[in-house]
Amino acid sequence: MICTPGPDAVSYFQGRIRIEQAWLSRYAKSHPHHPEFASLCEKNVDKHLETLEQLYAIVPHIIPRLPEINIPILWHKDLHDTNLMIQNAEGSPIIVDILDWQFMSVGPAFTQTVGAEFLKYTGSAIDMGPGSTLPNLPDNFDSLPDAEKATVRLELVYASRHKLYATLVQRRKTLHYVSQIYPFTHYIVMALLSASRTWYKGLHQLREIMYQIVEVWPEIASGAPLPDCVDVASLQRDHLEFSVRSDQYEENVASLSARLQIEQDGWISSERYEEVMKMNRKEKQEWDSEQMGGPYPFQDGAPSWFVDL
Repeated sequence: MICTPGPDAVSYFQGRIRIEQAWLSRYAKSHPHHPEFASLCEKNVDKHLETLEQLYAIVPHIIPRLPEINIPILWHKDLHDTNLMIQNAEGSPIIVDILDWQFMSVGPAFTQTVGAEFLKYTGSAIDMGPGSTLPNLPDNFDSLPDAEKATVRLELVYASRHKLYATLVQRRKTLHYVSQIYPFTHYIVMALLSASRTWYKGLHQLREIMYQIVEVWPEIASGAPLPDCVDVASLQRDHLEFSVRSDQYEENVASLSARLQIEQDGWISSERYEEVMKMNRKEKQEWDSEQMGGPYPFQDGAPSWFVDL
């Protein structure tokens, strides 16, 4: 999907908030299948609209004052190896196509720029070390079994590639680098994402990031006063309630996902569907929403990017 940005980053951000408010005012209703989701997602429309209005007032004060990272760009945020089509050629392979553009959008550079996933080293055998120095094989490499040596050598290639990529990004002062070194990018991007999905993901995520923004307000807003409409006491109360509950719930959902051996958001292969459905029914019967910190996540009607179990 290609979204047309406003004339500047503030207009873009505030426009996203107004779209969410318009949708909530016209279409939001209590969860049709499982009312227990209301306890986690807070299905009070007026509270959603009020919180979004507070964020709307905050936006002009938290947008980076760096014109070079506010320009609108189109950026592929999921550039991992399975989204690249490679053609063998003399010398080196050639990238001939890039897949998975369906979630692409145009937006301010600081909200778009992320590192290329296929260049990130995610292993554990190689110590990346500081600075631009290329990594080396571990000290105990000679004592490793031959099969493990082969794995470690391959990880060294991946780690070296990651280090070279990071060094080039930094030395060339790319948009990616400038956006990522801005100290408050995380707060602004998370507020933007949470504001666009309060009914789907729950209002608590947006209120938590707003609480974090208020905590760093003197630095992020460069001395501007906090808008009067922001209810700081309410944000503090919600932070205390949700921080403990959310951590507990996320840990229990992660543990459940590991037991079911499922991927993001409950996705499974068609070959394992019947097996996992049987396991899922058993897990659901034993799940205590109060004890586990929230409702059972993998059931019809639960929020999902992909499928319901």
